[in-house]
Amino acid sequence: MEMDLTFYEVKDISDSDSDRTLPKNLREASTVVLQSIENDAAERYSENSSMQSQRGSDCSLPSDDTHNATPIPFGRSETLAANYYIEYGIPFLYPCYRSNPIQGGKSWILDMAMNNPLLRQVIVCQGSYFFGLIGSWADNNALYETAVTQMSQGATILTQGPDVFISTGIQDRLPEAVHTMTAIMQMQRFSAATQRFSKCQSYLDIARTIFKAVLGTATYGLENPRSSFEAVIDRLGPGSHIVPSQIFPVSSPDQAGFRFSTILLIFDDIIASTVRNEKPTLYEYIPSILGHKDDPYPPIDFSGVVGCRNWVLVQIAEISMLKAWKYQCKRAGIIDHEERVRRVTEIRKALELYLYDLKKEVKTIKSGEDMMPEIFITETLQTISIQTSLITQVWCHAALLYLSLVAEDDGPSGIPKQVHVGNIIALLYLEISPKTRIRTMAWPFYVAGCLSQPERRWSMRETVAMLQPLNAFGTIQLAFDIMESVWQNGGAKPNASEDDLSDWFTNTDNVTALLV
Repeated sequence: MEMDLTFYEVKDISDSDSDRTLPKNLREASTVVLQSIENDAAERYSENSSMQSQRGSDCSLPSDDTHNATPIPFGRSETLAANYYIEYGIPFLYPCYRSNPIQGGKSWILDMAMNNPLLRQVIVCQGSYFFGLIGSWADNNALYETAVTQMSQGATILTQGPDVFISTGIQDRLPEAVHTMTAIMQMQRFSAATQRFSKCQSYLDIARTIFKAVLGTATYGLENPRSSFEAVIDRLGPGSHIVPSQIFPVSSPDQAGFRFSTILLIFDDIIASTVRNEKPTLYEYIPSILGHKDDPYPPIDFSGVVGCRNWVLVQIAEISMLKAWKYQCKRAGIIDHEERVRRVTEIRKALELYLYDLKKEVKTIKSGEDMMPEIFITETLQTISIQTSLITQVWCHAALLYLSLVAEDDGPSGIPKQVHVGNIIALLYLEISPKTRIRTMAWPFYVAGCLSQPERRWSMRETVAMLQPLNAFGTIQLAFDIMESVWQNGGAKPNASEDDLSDWFTNTDNVTALLV
């Protein structure tokens, strides 16, 4: 069916006899879009009985390989909503995301959506949500509830868990598994960014399980996670070439989607570990897949999605490992002080050296050869490189703060800690641009804020004041609310466990304030 456009009605100021299509009521419009999306999908899916039967019991495509499946084109209303997702949803949810135009840009999202009903539903429902928010950020609960309800329709995996999906055999359904993992991470990010945190942990659990199962299809297993990851990437190919020249190789949509979703999943897994006395759940995969500091070609590049380079996140994972080891030693009543000092010193020296290199890098970055003419890009490669270095510095300072807490070097007001707090505040307030990128730095923002001294807190408030409307930065707002509570408590933590960041949380679900 065609989308009902009767809610569009406004006179053209240059010609009183002609009508133009502009919305009278954006919230009414978004509701119509959602209803039209549902009707569009129902009509087209009913044309394919096999797919319709699958949708009744599963969240994904039929079991045959999606490379050979016939893509279902978008209807008119779905095209509108998908466009809003690409144009407004992606920058909102992933402000540091830089899709490589030579690698096909964001086309992988639309391609995957045409091959997977759950991902399609997620994208068009989120797109209609952002469509409805263009007019106002106030009172968006109804929009959110409508979008989430429709995103979850028919998604058995959300109610019965990933075992239902995996038990049918993932070896021959690899693209389908990747599509589903991508859809789940999109839902997780949307829920966190819109301050609906209750389901975020369950989304992460499902995505972790699928990720492990996908890598488990490779013969290398945990003995060589990097080789397993690369083997899966190969199986998700081949890519294509830009026509007519056929000279630029382009990753397949499944390859691009799997890399993107893996970055989000591992990133969240690492940061979530900082508020637990456990190692990151995916730790066995992290060092191998993310690579070492000087690794020229890691399988995935975090800086292109979350702004921070891989190596700093590996060190945060190592600090969480150290904290988990220390916690187990305390429980056993045996603490190896020499081993603790050795590990703390090794991590600290590595981070401090890397931070020194980052500061030099900003001063020496020179404009390189652009990938394409500057008229097609919003930032030069030089600006992108500088901002990546600055964002990574923020994370490096936060990692050193986290290490100091775990090592129990001194109290929150100690000089070493306050140096890092001051640097984080200065970078966020003065250097990071545009300020929307702060959305990806809720964890450093939170750590620095909780440890900041009174004379520095005005800068934190000023930084938050630049993020308007604040309810569009849900995780930053929640982190700031927690910081304000800590400040009102005189900077003291609720209990005496100095190294446990979770002591600053009033609700364990709020860990998601650090993730986006």
